[in-house]
Amino acid sequence: MTPVEHRVAARLREAAALAGPPGGDATVTRTLARAGADRRRAAVRGVAVVAVVLAAVANVLAGPHRGDPFPARGRDSLAALAAPSAPESYDQPPRGSLADDEGFLADVAALDWSGPEVNGRVWANAASSRRVVYAADVPGGHRWAVVLARSGVQWTWAWFTGPAGADADELTLAVEPDRIERDAVLALMDVAGPAAPLVVLGRPGDGAEYSPGPRRAPAPLPEVDGVPLGEVPPPAGRGTEAVVVTRNGVRVDVPRASPASRW
Repeated sequence: MTPVEHRVAARLREAAALAGPPGGDATVTRTLARAGADRRRAAVRGVAVVAVVLAAVANVLAGPHRGDPFPARGRDSLAALAAPSAPESYDQPPRGSLADDEGFLADVAALDWSGPEVNGRVWANAASSRRVVYAADVPGGHRWAVVLARSGVQWTWAWFTGPAGADADELTLAVEPDRIERDAVLALMDVAGPAAPLVVLGRPGDGAEYSPGPRRAPAPLPEVDGVPLGEVPPPAGRGTEAVVVTRNGVRVDVPRASPASRW
């Protein structure tokens, strides 16, 4: 016992002796023992509470925000979250005159690209998700390839161009890559020359018509290697052209006639 407890015990014994209680010193001893036990239980409870608080604090400090913001399980789920919004052509066989050239397709899929840049942030894509959906030598002596890829839970696309017969590493980006919606139709046109090659990437079986301006009636594009493709008159001015898609007998205007025109 502490010196203070010794003094208290002595006082209690003196009081017990003067009062002559039944039990005498035994009563004092039991009282002191009970008080000591109460103090020990309180101390144990205090230690337990402190341990719980420390454990909770440690758990918060060690939470996901202090480490990898996308744990492995979270990263795996990004692909699952993005899957329902994948462009329709992503899961279809590639189209175009080079669709059977597996070596070329693999080389194009390996080309490094990212984008677009939104609010200062570049949309990097998952290299393993890149897939070539169109590759062909198009009219005018050009070689084109279109690649889709997953960027987080969204999808982006890239359009590569080069001279006819070019290897994959000789292709360059025609325009800045951009995001793409599931049911999007890409109308790709290069208007750098006197005649413009135009390819329309929609659903298999879609037909397409093109008009260079509001005063010209749309003319149908021939289907070549599974897509509407042709060499057409350049637009009368930027944004004056129109592309109309025919799907299951219904004609639908493409909202942006040339979302990827290269002028």
